[in-house]
Amino acid sequence: MGVYGWSFGFHFPGSLVYALLLHPELARFEAPYSLPLLFNEDEWRNGTQTGGYVSRLLRELVYQKIYKTLRSRYGLEHHTMFLYNACKDLYGVNRPPRPELTGPQQKKALELALKKADNAVIYMLDHEHAPDGVFSNLENAVLSWTHRMITHPHLAYELESQVRSELDSENRREAAAGLRQLDTTPGIGLEAAYQRLVDHQIAELAMLIGHMDGLGRLLTILRLESEEPVQTIEGELDSTNFGIKPKLNDNGQAISTGYFNTRPGLLQTLKSMASKA
Repeated sequence: MGVYGWSFGFHFPGSLVYALLLHPELARFEAPYSLPLLFNEDEWRNGTQTGGYVSRLLRELVYQKIYKTLRSRYGLEHHTMFLYNACKDLYGVNRPPRPELTGPQQKKALELALKKADNAVIYMLDHEHAPDGVFSNLENAVLSWTHRMITHPHLAYELESQVRSELDSENRREAAAGLRQLDTTPGIGLEAAYQRLVDHQIAELAMLIGHMDGLGRLLTILRLESEEPVQTIEGELDSTNFGIKPKLNDNGQAISTGYFNTRPGLLQTLKSMASKA
């Protein structure tokens, strides 16, 4: 029921859910595995960090690199939206908890968030030649490693040391600023804790890169129904009859399409979001 409702009822159905509809066992296990890995923030159990070792923003940048390299429509549509949300989170103008901002401060924060997301999208394919300031040293290192992982995986080890160095520097900066809690259980000391954190981050990044690489290739190959506009009944959109001038059958009844709601296509929605922003 969840997959069917996501696919036909919610506003952002995509190729993924159509694949899940055709493979019930995949539908049972894909979401519990992938959603915590791809989206969860840092998680703790009994004082021990168990997941969410890298930030949502860094993950979304990795997904952008993967999907732009693969030219996967599903990923380009859905995760571009998620990237913009992550950038707005960073500047405090999206999900709570949000800082208290005046009207001008909120306007400026939103402007900076959208600029960061715009630049990331524009320069992602050739990130190594992006203007200064578009990507941090850590982001550049991780994006290069990601590209190597999905194009020449047997040579990815050549870039891993740089990724580890940048991760360690960022972890220490965040811990010093109070932005990251360091897991030292069971009393292993700071240096061992920093080393273990980087190991976990490398493992988490490798897992999500492999998952999203496989997912993008699968959905592109299958060419399943994607994010086209749909409506509850056949007919032309207008301002009456819930926005539709219905097409009638021989008995004078509106012809049902089987969809739960009427919605524009995702590409049209993204254009509308961009114009409002």
